[in-house]
Order: sequence, then structure tokens, then C-alpha cells
Amino acid sequence: MKKKLYKLISLLLVVSMFFTACNKKESNEETKGEELGERPRLEDDFYEYVNYDWLKNNEIPADKASIGYMEQIQENIDANLKEELDKLLKVENIEDPIKNEMIKLYKMLLDFDNIDKLGTKPLEPYLKDIEKIQTIEDLNNSLIDWQNGLNIQNTILEFSIDTNTKDVTKKSIYLGFASSMLPDKSLYEKDNEQGEQILELYKEAMSKVLTKFGLNEKDAERKVENMLAVDRRIAESELTAEEYSDDEKSYNLVSKEDLESKYKSSLDLVRIMKETMPVESDSIEVTDINMLSNLDKIFDPEKLEETKDWLYVSTIISKKQLLPNDIRGIMIEFENTISGTVPKENEREEAVFKIINDTFGFALGEIYVENNFSQKAKEDVEEMTKNIIEKYKERLKNNEWLSEETKAGALKKLDSMAIKIGYPEKLPEYYSLYKIDENKDIIENMALLGKVDKEYSIAKFDEPVDRSEWEMKPQELNAYYSPSSNDINFPAGILQAPFYSLEQTVSENYGGIGVVIGHEMSHAFDTNGSLYDEIGNMRNWWTEKDYEEFQKKADKVIESFDGLDYMGEKINGKLTVSENIADLSGIAVSLEVAKTEKDFNAKEYFENYANIWAGKTRPELIKIQLATDEHSPNKARVNNQVVNFDEFFETYNIKKGDKMWREKEDRLSVW
Repeated sequence: MKKKLYKLISLLLVVSMFFTACNKKESNEETKGEELGERPRLEDDFYEYVNYDWLKNNEIPADKASIGYMEQIQENIDANLKEELDKLLKVENIEDPIKNEMIKLYKMLLDFDNIDKLGTKPLEPYLKDIEKIQTIEDLNNSLIDWQNGLNIQNTILEFSIDTNTKDVTKKSIYLGFASSMLPDKSLYEKDNEQGEQILELYKEAMSKVLTKFGLNEKDAERKVENMLAVDRRIAESELTAEEYSDDEKSYNLVSKEDLESKYKSSLDLVRIMKETMPVESDSIEVTDINMLSNLDKIFDPEKLEETKDWLYVSTIISKKQLLPNDIRGIMIEFENTISGTVPKENEREEAVFKIINDTFGFALGEIYVENNFSQKAKEDVEEMTKNIIEKYKERLKNNEWLSEETKAGALKKLDSMAIKIGYPEKLPEYYSLYKIDENKDIIENMALLGKVDKEYSIAKFDEPVDRSEWEMKPQELNAYYSPSSNDINFPAGILQAPFYSLEQTVSENYGGIGVVIGHEMSHAFDTNGSLYDEIGNMRNWWTEKDYEEFQKKADKVIESFDGLDYMGEKINGKLTVSENIADLSGIAVSLEVAKTEKDFNAKEYFENYANIWAGKTRPELIKIQLATDEHSPNKARVNNQVVNFDEFFETYNIKKGDKMWREKEDRLSVW
């Protein structure tokens, strides 16, 4: 279980993965440019006015679920890196040992003929191990054996290691659980037509897949029905997206004694922890306490066959990209059907690139940085970041609703905040331990790499946390704040137009990357980040009165977004409050800094802020995005934020009666 990061954008907005079809939706006007109609008045719809030409001239490709500046830039980055990988394929002797192992894996993944020839054989022994389970004791023994082995079977639960939430100088054991295959539990609710359609398509597709593993149609259908029965119980028990977005609700310290008594189940958690995680710890951290409390309801010991079938089917799904193309093709067709897309011409090659990027991404990042990132750009953004931090400090000092005691804590947190721009100074140590065995199949090789990761984390358990590590690779177009290390991170991938460019004006850059910097900085003081101190410990550093005042301001942000109509659905203000506070405060501080620059141009500032969020997605996807994504839709991130700033009204002469008008007393401010 990894610590949560507070990102500029959700991965749901960047990639279309399994079931992302349930995650976004836009109106037809924004999906097809020719249906936009006339350009609206700026005074009525700032987002659409600024991005009108882009929205009109860019259609969603048939093989994609969405399109936007972000997707377009990331796609170009990935295409360039794939070219670099292909160049390395032709090099006979690669001197860099890590890149050599990377290319060995790349060659193996690209050997489609061999993967197709092997068929289901590489996975069959692991599926047979699942079928051998006859008792709960067998299940407990198997979970231990699998996790101590190659961990190829998908698992019900797993212990892992990460930073201790309340003492970041140490590490904790975390207990994580299987999650529902559907992105939101509402899809299982009675009369949910979207959910019913997806489940029927899923049953049909997965039954076909199971026949490829030698099952007859009747047994295949039974296994899928059993798998879905368990998945439904998982969905009913796991945290909602709104609950998970609340760090206080997702922090639960559980003692060994409570595991054996209060949370006792047919799954022998203490034994599994002891035998799969050989480190000393009297307690564990659990994100989803609901799952822990309902293990015997979900994985009912009286319904062992259902649990086995869940393990069987989910194991196959988890290895989708490593299976022969006739099996992959069934699952890809299913995804295309529910997302309204067509198969990508080079879909299999793109899947291979993603595996390499996920596995050796920081090594790929070295190549990206060397070819695409300048020291001058890094220094310029570092200077912008320092300017924004100084302005943030000034705003805190002048804050009229905080006590001096809480101000001191906030300023200390800003002073302690680490800034990471561009790329890490070194590759992860465990990369040097990765070895590809060309005599083994691709499924086993990938599992061996996972085993290296686990053994490395165990070996480092008693060592200090390495705060220099990055969670994002340099080539990612994103940014994040990490509350457990109190650092803001801006990978090289995001430092390009329209977010940032040495060719853009200072005003444009502050309206782009400047807002992003302020946004990530503000996560340190949003409804979640405010729970952590200057070194990253979850610790209250507020006076009671100050926190009450902060909550009042947060409530106003919730009210501002909650229930906003977006393409026939409603925005959830509570789910999105942290991100909305970060957007609001990011604009506030970056705008104030930008105004101190010579030749400041407010139009360039506001219009580039609108530009960075230009995008459109397919209509099928909005309902579940609004139920699961902590970020508001792009249009709301623009139109419902800029109306909080007097400068916006002054610059564009917005008047009462215009749709973009907001009364002065209703304009929001938090930081």
C-alpha cells in the first residue's frame, strides 16, 4: 500500500485502462467540434471562449477515450521514448548494465511469436495451484506460499512496507486488500443500467477467455459468476472514493492483538504477516478498515469455491498483457466496446512500452532528460518556485484569521518543504538487482522483478527513509505533493508548453506552471495536507479555533462546487475539495507573483490557465469520473475558479448579468 500522492491530474485523465470507460464523459458539444455551435461570449463561458478553436479542431481519435493538451504531449513523449528503445534494440553491446537488462526485457516482450506459441502454458501451473485448494487451511498456506514465491496468482490481501504515517523517520507494515474490478460500487446497485451492461459484456468476454484455458462453456460461465459474486461483496465493503479521499478516515493503526481478536477471521492474518513479512512490528497500518472488518463476509469460508474462482479469473486478468494475442484480443475487444473506441493499430506494441515504462521508467527518464530537458529551464522554474514560496510566506504572515501559533507552524512547513524539479539525481538502487533470465518465460521474469522489489523493501525496513526518492518518472506530464515527505515534485515532462516554455511570456508561464507550483504547494495546507507537519508526520499543529475557521473556508469551497451541473451529472464538492482548494490557492499565489513581474499581462495569464485544461472526452465516461475522481472536470477547474479573482473581472470587464459574474462577497479565498 503506497502512500497517497496529491497529483495535478488523475491517471484517469491520462490513460484508458481496464474499465476506464466508466470514468469520464463530456457533452456532445465538447466531443465533436462541429457541434460546438458559435463561439460563446467570453463573459458567459471563459473556458469555451478561450479554447474554442482547439475544441473545434481536435476530435477524439477513434482509438482513444479522451484528448487534450496533456494527452497529446504525453503521447509525443512516449512515441519519442519508444523510438529510443528501438534504437537500443540495434546496439550489440549496451555498456550500461541497467539499460542492458531493460532491453533484454523489451526484446522478450516484443517476441509476440513466442508468447503466442507458448499460449496458456506459462500460467497453467499457477492456475492449477488455485484449483488444488480444498480447505481454508489450504487457502492460508497458499497465500503464504505464493507471496513468498513468485506471487503470480492474484491475491486477496498483501502486506507491504512504506513510510510510517505518524513517524516518517521509520517504516510501517501496511495491509492492503483486493479491490473491485469496477471503479465505483454504484455500478453494482440495482437498476444501474450502465453497470448491468458492463457486467453482461464482462461475463461474455471472460467466459470466452476461460474456454481458451481449456474449460467448457458451462464451467467457464460458472467461474465468472462466482468471481463476480465475490467482487460484488468487495464493492459493498470497500471505502467509497469520498471516504478514501479523507486521510483521517484512511489511517487506521491496528495491533497484532487486534488482528487476532477484534479482526479475527478465517484468514490467519498474523501468521500470513509473520511468514511473508519477516520484520519486527507490533502493529500495522490499514487504509481500508471496512475490508478488514468484513473479510469473512467477502471471502466467505462457506463459499470457498467462489473465492477460488475469484482468484482464478482475477489472476488471468492481471496477466492480460503477457498472454497470447487471441486471449488478449477478447479482453481488448471488451474494453473497446464499453468505451466506444476502436482497436489501436499498434495496441500491442503500446502495451509493451507501458510495461517497460512502468518497470524501468527511471532509466527511460534518463534518456528523456538527456534529449529534452535544459538546465536553463530547470533553473528558471526553480527561481519561479522560490518566488512563489516567498509570496506564500508573505500571504501567511498577513493572514488575518490564523493565530500566531498556527502561522508559525505553517511557515515552518513552507521553510521545510523540499522542491524537486526535473529528475532525480540517481536511479533507484533496486534497478541494479533486476536481472532478466532469457531461459524463462515472460510471466516468470516479470514475477521475479516483483520479488526483487519486495525483498529490497524488507532489507531496507530498518534503514532511514530515503527522502530523495521520486514517485513520478521524469517523462511524466504531471506533478504532485507528498505529505509524508513534505515535498513538491515537477517532472521534466510537464515543463513544456503550454505549461512552461522559455519561449512563452512570463505571464503565460505563471498562468501555466506557476499555477501548478502554487497548486502543489497548497496541498500542504488543504483538508488533507493540513493534517501533516513540516517533516511529514500526521500530527495536529493547529489551534482548535484556527482549524474551525479553516474548515468554514473549506466548506465554502465545497458549497461552490457541490451539485454543479456538468453534462447532466453533478459534481461532488466533498470528494473534490482538496483539489479545488489547491487550484484556488495556486491561482491566488501565482497571480500575485506574476503581477510583480515587469510587463505583466493579465490576459496572457488567465488565458494560458484556461489553455492548459483544454480537453474533451467521450460521453460514456462522465458519471463514474464524477463519483471517483478527486479532481473537478477541466471546465469547472477554469470557470468556477477564475471568478474568485477581482483581476479577472477587471481585465475582461465582466459585469453583473454576465454568466461569468460572481458577486464580490461570494468570491472565495483560503490561502
